[in-house]
Amino acid sequence: MKITHFCNSFLAVREAKTLLMCDPWIGTANYGGWLSYPLADGEEEIFRRHPPTRLYISHLHSDHLCAKVLAGLPDKNIPVYIKLFKDGALYRRLTALGFGNVAQLAAWKPMKISDELEITIIPADASNSSGLPDEISYDLDTSILIRSLVDGTVFFNTVDNPMTLEQYGKVKEFVRRQSPRGKIDVACIGVGAASEYPQCFPGIDRQSERDRIIAASLQKFESQLAALGNEVYFPAGGTYLIPGKFSMLNRYIAQPGVEQLRTVVASSSTCKSLYEIEGGDSIEKNGAQWVRSDGGLDRLRTREEAIQAYANLAYEYTRLPPAPDCAIDDLFPVARENYFARLAASSVEVKWRIVFHLYDDLRLDGDGRLPKDAPVRTLTLSENGRQHSPYELICHLDHRLFLALLKRQCIWNITLSGSIVIFERTPNIFVPEITFSLNYLTI
Repeated sequence: MKITHFCNSFLAVREAKTLLMCDPWIGTANYGGWLSYPLADGEEEIFRRHPPTRLYISHLHSDHLCAKVLAGLPDKNIPVYIKLFKDGALYRRLTALGFGNVAQLAAWKPMKISDELEITIIPADASNSSGLPDEISYDLDTSILIRSLVDGTVFFNTVDNPMTLEQYGKVKEFVRRQSPRGKIDVACIGVGAASEYPQCFPGIDRQSERDRIIAASLQKFESQLAALGNEVYFPAGGTYLIPGKFSMLNRYIAQPGVEQLRTVVASSSTCKSLYEIEGGDSIEKNGAQWVRSDGGLDRLRTREEAIQAYANLAYEYTRLPPAPDCAIDDLFPVARENYFARLAASSVEVKWRIVFHLYDDLRLDGDGRLPKDAPVRTLTLSENGRQHSPYELICHLDHRLFLALLKRQCIWNITLSGSIVIFERTPNIFVPEITFSLNYLTI
């Protein structure tokens, strides 16, 4: 088995004549709010060097389901494997992109995809990495087990699935029962926050929160390694840069460095090695050993140089026509009615109030703080006009982005985690239902 890591969760797994490509994304995602690193372009060269025979798409976030990259694949009849989701949105989007051979697999059911590889889709058992209860239960993420039918090697690609430690233990037990070798050889786990917090919350001590989250994620990483019992690890998933007008927020992204991860691996009783291969490098099983090789792809240099090079990148929604006031006046009441109707149908108790501050062109200062200029418009989303609620979320965003969200030209779930909306919340507590519920605020 040979595993190549390009960026984020973009991987290729080769066994003999089979090459399974996972979540191909390179360039921008989240409507321009995220930039891949250390590769920001060159998908044509990647496909030339690593022509896929199979595809796996974990979920519908745009750093995993990238329409631009998938459009460059010449063979739209290539087998594509996804989880059988209840809402079918991922299947519909893939077929809309022209893929005619999409297999929807049941979770925990091994599938032989060639004479060389078997895969098993592992579902999410939580909707958020904090392990908090969630009334809406937003079913989104998956992971994948990949087993070589040549020598029995097992690779667990967690992607950025927010699984509980209990689910990690379940994966280990599943492999023990299903695989002749009975163990996970190599795993990749994303460590840290692949979300909008804390960088998009200027009202808090973001540096302190960044350090706290990193420390907690390293502790969790130690437990994840122990739960899986894998022998080899490489970091993958949830890595990105923030380009464009909010690029000053990069300093607050809560993700540990490789040396911090290496310290945890060094103390592990089961994991023996860490390989850093992001950027197109590979590890390959050679007998009982894993051997690292350089992929020779052109990469961005340091993070700081990459951030500076893309600091003037315009976010994708800015290409949409400006939103006239009358459009908001017409659409927001309809979206508001739909929002509360969907929540009522799901028997979700609304304990929050959401305020939208809309700007012609929201700009932050050099420290990533909100401007002193007032927004051009403020809208409130509260049940029956309630002025006081246990929780309040304030969203600062551009006028035309808000209109695009109401009209479904942009997707709330992708936008809110994409570092293109700035937040305040009272109290500063993550309540999953509040942000997940905004997926219902559409016409």
